[in-house]
Amino acid sequence: MSYRLVIFDFDGTLADTFPVFAENYPAIAERNGLKQFANDEVNALRSMSTQQILRSINLPLWKLPRVTLDFRNAMNNNAASIQPFAGIIESLTALREDGLRLALTSSNSEAVVRTVLGAQICKDFERIDCGASIFGKAKKISRIIKSLKIASSEAIYIGDETRDAKAAEEANIAFGAVAWGYTRIETLQTTHPQVCFSHPRDLQKLRKTS
Repeated sequence: MSYRLVIFDFDGTLADTFPVFAENYPAIAERNGLKQFANDEVNALRSMSTQQILRSINLPLWKLPRVTLDFRNAMNNNAASIQPFAGIIESLTALREDGLRLALTSSNSEAVVRTVLGAQICKDFERIDCGASIFGKAKKISRIIKSLKIASSEAIYIGDETRDAKAAEEANIAFGAVAWGYTRIETLQTTHPQVCFSHPRDLQKLRKTS
């Protein structure tokens, strides 16, 4: 399928924010009464779906807004240390130069996105819609598609978590799973993505063929 619009997730897809998450999790967990994990146990979480993770860390839905805000603040405080994955910037540039339209939606803040990706790359995105709730990306994806006047069949959402796959399904667009993010690719494959990417440079497979 040839896509005209590629919508990207940010955390774990374009930027390596996992080290900030792992470093700040113990303090946030203690503050919010969540389960603490050893390093090897944290890695085990990467084989779980989003719902399984919430159950595993004893995080009820009513606490999600507060915990999300805590992590968002941690990302803001550590934005200068976050880097795009190797090869991401080159792939984004290649897609844009090839005429694909780019957009981004994230649970992270727009300030973090712009700090990490830089002003020049951010100019390549026609829409940057941040601050989504943990299960609120579908509405933002639909809003992006509507605002850019693109048919759902011509758009794809690229992400690294099972909730990204669910958001794409709810927005009625294709899903592309990346192998370098928060969730292991074997788990993401159970969501039946339309395409999988093993390395950031593989995103260039989305380049137009005609």
